[in-house]
Order: sequence, then structure tokens, then C-alpha cells
Amino acid sequence: MYVVFEGIDGSGKTSLIEELSKDEDLLKYKPIIKKEPFDESFIENSFKKIENLNEKNKALCLTLAFAYDRVFLEEKYKTFYEKNLVLSDRSFISSLAYQSIYIDLEWVYCVNKFFRKPDLVVFLDVEVNTAINRIVKRADKRISYFEKKEFLEKLKKSYKKVIDFLHKKNYEIVIIDANKKFEIVKEDVKNILLDNLSKYYF
Repeated sequence: MYVVFEGIDGSGKTSLIEELSKDEDLLKYKPIIKKEPFDESFIENSFKKIENLNEKNKALCLTLAFAYDRVFLEEKYKTFYEKNLVLSDRSFISSLAYQSIYIDLEWVYCVNKFFRKPDLVVFLDVEVNTAINRIVKRADKRISYFEKKEFLEKLKKSYKKVIDFLHKKNYEIVIIDANKKFEIVKEDVKNILLDNLSKYYF
């Protein structure tokens, strides 16, 4: 079963996936973690090459760069989807949300529509100020452009647009209130996963 976790930076995706992958009730489904991007150095170099472009052209380039990277990621995980619980930290849905701030959503979707469709999308909905407070507590990280309040507000609106767009394409999406304490969020998501897993495997 392929479960994708999406949300703005600071929504708790990475921490939640790590904890769920070690949860005793989920271990029998052999959980593994999938994370985007696949080749971080390639993506970092792509960002450097486009830094002087306008926002529209940056979005065009990044849509294609992430799709290129995603091909190799999918190749790595293609044998796991039927036998494991694959917990994905982001997916092509992130490209839809980020890049459609500046370019046409339908075009970004067309570039990515051949990638595997998630069995379930978990969207962690968090207030921007809460997300920023979490980000600044990361001792090893400075706030990047993509983590600043103005951009996160745009991104949150974009995610809502993308969720509506995907609902019309029959994607299974659950929206989780990620403003709650971590343990409560984990329990909420775990129960949803167990419910879906029972339908998926039996």
C-alpha cells in the first residue's frame, strides 16, 4: 500500500513517518520510508542553475527537474508497493502545490500523471505560524525562502487548490489537523492507516 504524506514545511511529515514506521501495530505490514528528492545533489544543482530566472521559468525548470529525479526514485521502489506499507515523505503532489503557484496546475499534473497514484494521501494541515515555530526549533537548520511566512501562506493556499483538483480525479485524501500535539496526530493517522490497510490487504 502506497501512502503519501503532504503538507507545508513544518507540518511534521518527516517525524510522523519515522515514528509510524516503527509502530508495533504497523510493523506486520513491513513499512518502509520513501523520500523525495531521490538525488539531492542533482536537485540542489538545479536550484543553483535557475537562481537568476524569473519565477515562471524557475517553476517550469523545477517541474521537469523533479520529474526527472522522480523517474529514478520510482524505479527504486517499484517492487515494494504491493508487499510493503510504503510511507512517502512528499510525492509529485508537492510539485503540483509548489510549482502551480507560478504556472498552470494542469500542465504540472500532465508532466507527472504517469507516476504511480497513491492509494492514500495524508495531508497534514497546520497553521503557518505553528509551522514556522517548529522550523525555527530545528537547531541544524536556517530558514530558507521556502520556509518563510509569506511563501508558506501562498503554499498553503496552493495545497488547498491541489486537494480540490485531485478530489475531482478521485484521489483518496484525508486531511489531518496537524496543529495538535504530535502523539495525538500520530494516533489519528495510525488509526486511519490501520483502517485502510485492513481494506487493502483483506
